[in-house]
Amino acid sequence: MVKTLIKISRGTWIALLLVFLLPLPGVAAEAPQAMEGLIDLSEWDFNRRGPVELRGEFEFYWEQFLGRRELLTVTPEQFVRVPQPWNGTYVGDDAISGHGFATYRLNILIPPDVENLSFKFLDFGTSARIFLDGKLMTQIGHPGTQSRSTQAAYKPQIIDFKPERNRVELVLHIANFNHRSGGLWETIHMGLPDQIRAFRDNEIAKELLLFGALLMIAIFNLAFFVLKPDRFSNLFLALFCAFAGLRIIAVEERYFLTVFPNLPFELYSKLEYLSWYVLIPLFAHFLQSLYPREVDRRFIWILDGISLFVILIVLLMPLGIFSYTAPFMQVFHVLALVYGLYALLLARRHRREGANILLFGFLLLMACTVNDILIAAWIIDSTSLVDVGIVGFAVCQSILASYDFARSVSTVEKQYEQLATSSLKLQTQEKLRMEAELQSRKVSARFRESQQFEALGILAHGVVSDLKEAFRQSAEQTREAASKLEENQELIESLARTQQVADRSVAVIEDLLSLSTFDNEKHATDLNRVVSEYLDSEKIRNMATSTGVVIERQLMDAIQPIVGSTLHLQRILENLVANAFENQSSGGRTLVTTEQIYTDGRTLFFDSIEGGYYVVLSVDDKGAGIHPEDLDSIFQPFFSRHESSARRSGLGMSVVRTIVRQLNGGIDVISELGQGTRFDVYLPVSVPKGR
Repeated sequence: MVKTLIKISRGTWIALLLVFLLPLPGVAAEAPQAMEGLIDLSEWDFNRRGPVELRGEFEFYWEQFLGRRELLTVTPEQFVRVPQPWNGTYVGDDAISGHGFATYRLNILIPPDVENLSFKFLDFGTSARIFLDGKLMTQIGHPGTQSRSTQAAYKPQIIDFKPERNRVELVLHIANFNHRSGGLWETIHMGLPDQIRAFRDNEIAKELLLFGALLMIAIFNLAFFVLKPDRFSNLFLALFCAFAGLRIIAVEERYFLTVFPNLPFELYSKLEYLSWYVLIPLFAHFLQSLYPREVDRRFIWILDGISLFVILIVLLMPLGIFSYTAPFMQVFHVLALVYGLYALLLARRHRREGANILLFGFLLLMACTVNDILIAAWIIDSTSLVDVGIVGFAVCQSILASYDFARSVSTVEKQYEQLATSSLKLQTQEKLRMEAELQSRKVSARFRESQQFEALGILAHGVVSDLKEAFRQSAEQTREAASKLEENQELIESLARTQQVADRSVAVIEDLLSLSTFDNEKHATDLNRVVSEYLDSEKIRNMATSTGVVIERQLMDAIQPIVGSTLHLQRILENLVANAFENQSSGGRTLVTTEQIYTDGRTLFFDSIEGGYYVVLSVDDKGAGIHPEDLDSIFQPFFSRHESSARRSGLGMSVVRTIVRQLNGGIDVISELGQGTRFDVYLPVSVPKGR
């Protein structure tokens, strides 16, 4: 322990000395002191200087209750210091004990202009009668000459008095057969009525303020313990503050008696002592729960054992016996405080969390406690400060607890942010995974689709030439036969139907042929030229005439050539126009447009295209539109929106899709039921080599 104290820093020792010296200033009283039973206040300005404490030498008459007349005939022979118990006062050759009875008298000289006075009395040991100028003003308890005729009581009060002359005689009959100490042990205050009441109200307000502060700290720590039952330090501190707050209102101004005026004196005394004796064990357990390595468990057991033994004495014995435990407990508590100081210094040396602020609060508490013990032992004359020390220490611990709570909240907030970030990352990863799976399914579907078209292309490459030539010859022979049978109308119609079938077969074969030839990179074609030649052809005019559909064009001037052969561009245009004609009735309208645009890249209904220049071929019809459920199937081979359609087994739209993909273009579809359909085909502009 000595080595630990030696290693404490110089700053800590300076702080310790300051804390101990500040609460012990001593009282440099400005008011006159009583001398041989007389205090001269004739020059005292109550209005300017306020109330005065009646201190000094009072006349003392041991084992006598003297009245005013008797006091006029006796000569005072003995004086005692007030405030102070009469214990140890010599009467003759013998020192008296705390039990007995006596008369105190003080003559007070007052200024001539004082019309009203008030006296504030706190405690007597332990019963009294108060006389002013021979008039009985009040009685506290029942002072008697024997134990059975004496009834003890605590009853702080203010007595108003109107003096008749410049000399006031204060006489007190005090008897004690209940407490270890008797006599006039508390200071009497005298002043103007408003001043005395204001002084009492201020003292009560201070006590209630300290009591409220301790109560709030107790509730605060008790709530912490309820939330975290493993934090026993909060429980012990809550109990410590609760009992300390109870003691504050039970002692000093004894405000507790204002709330419970009929509380028996013996029970009230037990409450007063118990609220003191349990503080040190609770405080020791608080320190031990905070710093178990620094506070020896054996010390806690010894402290608990001694405290429990003394508490049992208080509970089982009368005040006349258990009041004698106070001096022993004062010394015992000083020793416990010294050990607590050692433990906190050790915790500071070991750099325990919160040791510095708790050490400061403990030094304040220890200094105030020693101050009050010295006051109670009548060694010094000072102001009671233990209540302030207790509140100061509790505030220091609450600051530490608040810091821990704020740090815990900060940790929780950081963990929440980390969890939120992790959750966001997981959500993002899950979204990316789902998008990747979706893209994978799309790629797989397109791969299967490309395999189908590749198979069709391989098949078409082997058979299209022979089939095309055969069907072309069949169509020509049918036309020749029809021209020679002008008179047989029925046979002519039959041959015409045969010619239509042959023409459709040739169209299918041409589709197959376009699928089998992909050499578009070798070509750069003017799309406007292809569109104009197709729309001006006899074939399209015959188709428009037979279906009753009007076809129009809007071609943008000066568009650049696009990648792709004339054959493939013709097949795209023919199939889109044929699809538009098929889905319109007589009176419909089909619009073919071209334009050149630049895009940074965009997502179409069926494809996504990269940034660059494109020529857009649009075919817009005013037909029935495409049902939303059919949009994903319109480019499937042999799909038709009309079950009765003659082209329901064709390859036209599949060919369009395949060629556009081979050209690195894209297709967008805008359709609304009953309003029509528009196909936008994006075809990349051909870039000359060398650029």
